[in-house]
Amino acid sequence: MSVSDHPIRIYVSHRFVADEEYLRVQEYLDGTRRFYYQLTSDPSAPVLGGREGQRDVWRQQIQASEVALMLSAHADVDPEGIEFQVRFAKSAAKPVLLMRRFGSVLPPPTALSRQATALVDWNERAIVNALRLYGRQESTARWDTIDFTLD
Repeated sequence: MSVSDHPIRIYVSHRFVADEEYLRVQEYLDGTRRFYYQLTSDPSAPVLGGREGQRDVWRQQIQASEVALMLSAHADVDPEGIEFQVRFAKSAAKPVLLMRRFGSVLPPPTALSRQATALVDWNERAIVNALRLYGRQESTARWDTIDFTLD
């Protein structure tokens, strides 16, 4: 059975808008070789019924995933929404990976950090390793090799 036949199902937090942070995560994941994934999150999903309708859509999308990747930058814009997504993912027994704010030295909100399974930096390798470890419990021991010549 090939890994490409069974990609890791990932939920990435969103506010029903494909903002810069959301698109950046996709860019990082797409740039990784031999990493197969499927996003269960869809920021363009139709929402009926205001805030409760949003929560229903979030529930469906999170339930279909293996691991939830939460963007701490969303807490600045919609703290109630991101808090709901984190709580529901935890209640659905999904590992919650919290991404730091991109390009910022500010720590993620404390309330989110406490609930997260792991805190992940904006590093392609760190993101993929965390997704494999917490999503599929796959060992992620990889080594870098550096070739050089002695003069």
